[in-house]
Amino acid sequence: MTASPPPTPPSRPVRDDERRLHTINLPCEWLEDYRPGGCHPVHLGDSFKDGQYKVIRKLGDGSYSTVWLALDLSNCKYVAMKILVSDISASTNEVQILRQLNGIAPAQGARHVTQLLDEFEHSGPNGIHKCLVFEPMGPSVYSMVEELPQFNPRKWGMKVRYPPQMARSILKQSLQGLEFLHGNGIAHGDFQPGNILFALNNIDSKPEDVLRQREDVQAMSISDTPLVRFTSYAEDFKIKLSDMGGAYFFTNPPKKPLVPLGLRAPELILGDGRNNTPDV
Repeated sequence: MTASPPPTPPSRPVRDDERRLHTINLPCEWLEDYRPGGCHPVHLGDSFKDGQYKVIRKLGDGSYSTVWLALDLSNCKYVAMKILVSDISASTNEVQILRQLNGIAPAQGARHVTQLLDEFEHSGPNGIHKCLVFEPMGPSVYSMVEELPQFNPRKWGMKVRYPPQMARSILKQSLQGLEFLHGNGIAHGDFQPGNILFALNNIDSKPEDVLRQREDVQAMSISDTPLVRFTSYAEDFKIKLSDMGGAYFFTNPPKKPLVPLGLRAPELILGDGRNNTPDV
């Protein structure tokens, strides 16, 4: 008895009756997004851009991308590689906006927004994917609070909140980042704690074995693996705005906002137009 190969998934979001896999509630990308037009399948050890970048760890995922820690073999440093789904790889404004920020004020932009270091296209079984290479960053403001030493181990009933001084610094640096973007005629478009990242201590001197994602774990352990242990949360910690996939120029706002409904400004929900106001 022979088993026939599974059918090729459609090049569009699947209907409920077309799902190949059971729905799971885990913190990772939806497996049905691995289809023509969707996510590129990545394996640890894969190489990109003619062997320049070697994938060693998964960092996270978003609505339209997956993010990986890679070793830049040409420059002997670690980078974060964002691989967009192929459906939007040709239409995103992200690259254009990041290029403009690098050209206008590279030093100022580097303080507030994750730096674009390289860009290229990669062809795979699900299409052609835009790949964006950034400086590696730590966990988001949304998730890092759970990792602070005072909350580990977490006791029953304990409220997990940033200390006041740390919260003030996060807010101040976030607003400085928005001020920089808005001063250059750009709205972030998806300003939320999940898109504000902590800076890392320098990891370029770390051996690959220290940073490589372990593969000798149970199959159920597939959640994201941000670089928590290398993240700086000392008094002078730094944060940066990330994920400019929803960003836009004030002169060309999108027809549909990308900000999750629960985080949208009231005027955006009420349909009073879009400029820079959805960011605050």
